[in-house]
Amino acid sequence: MNHILLILVIETIVQIVMINYSFLKEFIYFCVTNNSFSNLDYGKEAWKKG
Repeated sequence: MNHILLILVIETIVQIVMINYSFLKEFIYFCVTNNSFSNLDYGKEAWKKG
């Protein structure tokens, strides 16, 4: 395994996680507080809006 390739993959994953973290945190909190499958529709709309 090439160490440089591994580092690039890890950095890419970290960037993706950091971009999506705030959305995921809000979405998970919303689901937990409301505890309903209907929240998936809210999540999809929020995801489209960004």
